[in-house]
This record gives sequence, C-alpha cells and structure tokens, in this order.
Amino acid sequence: MTPVQRYSVHYRISGPSLDVDALLAVARPASAHEVWRRGDVLDEGQRARTSGIQIEIVDHHEAADVIAAIDAFLDVESAFVAAVRRVASDETPSVLACALWVYADEPVGLTLPVETMRALANADITLEVSGYPREEDADNDE
Repeated sequence: MTPVQRYSVHYRISGPSLDVDALLAVARPASAHEVWRRGDVLDEGQRARTSGIQIEIVDHHEAADVIAAIDAFLDVESAFVAAVRRVASDETPSVLACALWVYADEPVGLTLPVETMRALANADITLEVSGYPREEDADNDE
C-alpha cells in the first residue's frame, strides 16, 4: 500500500507591499515556484491581499526525507534566500511552512536538527508548523 503523506513543506515570502518583480529582477528561485501579485484573482475568486513567491519543497511520509529536502532547499536556493533577506520584514515575512497531517491513530512530529535550525535562523527564515487532522484517511496508513 502506498504510504500516506504526513508532511508538506513550502517556502514563501509575501506581504502587502512586496514588489515581487523587483525581487525577481535581483534573484530568481532555482526551483519551480509560484508568483502572485496583490490584486490578482485567486482560485477561490477572491483578490490577493498580498504579493508573494512560494516554492514547494516536499510532500512526503518520512521525516528524514523532509529534513533532507529542507537542507537541500537551503543549499540550492541560497542566492535567492540572500536576496530575500534584504526585503523581508515583519510585514513581509520569509517563512518555511511545515504542515503535519495528523491521523487519528498516531501522533506526527518533526524534529529539525540544530544545524537545520541554525541555517534557517542565519537566513532569517521563520519556521511555521501547523497540524491538520486527517481522520478520514487513517485507515489508508496500514
């Protein structure tokens, strides 16, 4: 049986006054990325209140693979992240977002090594971790 995804990680910089075109003129992500601008019509039919750039890092079921993907992201995107540091602020945060898909039958955790946490801190990237319940899929994990 296919393992159920337990982790989803992406990186984003966004804010109401972020000039994504100016940022991209200085440095472009090496990885596939999504760009949106304030006022764009989103999938839900609403208008974006921020501008931003998002890079999908990994969707996986093994924590070790997630950590390796985060470390690889920091290495591959070092030039882009350095450019982001110059424009990031409280209003325009640089965020590594980790979603933990939590199933009813067992807890899900993610422990980042000190080296990874240090690399995030040195890049001024905030870590955001959110847990989402997924009870309906719990039996798929057996």
